Amino acid sequence: MGVTFGELRENPLGYPISMIAGDRGLQRVVFMSLKATKMEMEYPGDEPSFKGLEVISTLINEINEYLFGFRKKFSIYIDWESVNGFQRDVLQMTYKIPYGSICRYGEIAGHLDKPGSARAVGRALSENPMPIVIPCHRVIGADQKLHGFAAPDGINTKARLLRLEGHIIEDNRVILK
Repeated sequence: MGVTFGELRENPLGYPISMIAGDRGLQRVVFMSLKATKMEMEYPGDEPSFKGLEVISTLINEINEYLFGFRKKFSIYIDWESVNGFQRDVLQMTYKIPYGSICRYGEIAGHLDKPGSARAVGRALSENPMPIVIPCHRVIGADQKLHGFAAPDGINTKARLLRLEGHIIEDNRVILK
């Protein structure tokens, strides 16, 4: 099965966003150039995925619309088979968090019938292969603090995305309305 790569170079975040999709949908969103992404990740086969091309082309437009404040939900398919076990459960739960909402790590653990596993949820989200599309930026600590985000500007990017969705952030903490 082939994959197709795409890149959104210029966007409001100020750094490139690369994407990888295959026949079953989106597999990765990475905050680095396409060249660096291809060098860092090994994907077998030279044949492109035409379904992946459709996903990438739609996603480039949708991420741009989201970052400019015009889109609240993504329409592309996600390749859930590219993620396994507990992490898949966490990511699928996170994917359901609506635009403008927030959730705590412990709440996700509770919804998954794994009370007390907030740290494990955090670890699973720290390796989210599709940030923005799977909105791990909407997950915060029990103390309303922002914790980790795998982007060049880390927590600042997480805060920026939350502000875009209408939240007030002060001292890396969400101010509840």
